[in-house]
Amino acid sequence: MAFWTAQISQWRLVQDRGIILADTTVKSAVEYEFLAPTWTMVMNHKGELITDEMYTEQYLALLRDRYGSWRRSFYDLLELGRDSEVAIACYCSPGKFCHRHLSINVLRKIAEKANLPFEYKGEITR
Repeated sequence: MAFWTAQISQWRLVQDRGIILADTTVKSAVEYEFLAPTWTMVMNHKGELITDEMYTEQYLALLRDRYGSWRRSFYDLLELGRDSEVAIACYCSPGKFCHRHLSINVLRKIAEKANLPFEYKGEITR
């Protein structure tokens, strides 16, 4: 399974490489909304009301909860990564703290637990 991370503004580069862009933002995600944080989390983090560590705790708790009701969506995404390369994307700048990197770790753990192959290939940048 080949997964990448990318900033949504790099969508052309992702598309040119034949990689599927998985929008995981609270602002515009549809198909992959199960990986999106909440607006409250995003705004509290941007407003420096919560730290990276607090955001991480909240986001992981959110994904644990969603895994219970969206389990099939998590596995569908992993299956997609088996046949194609997928970029987990959001609006955050490369090199900054971001939920897309947290979600990669969660997907890796789910894959490992299910004995599925998983490869994180890094951040797509110019």
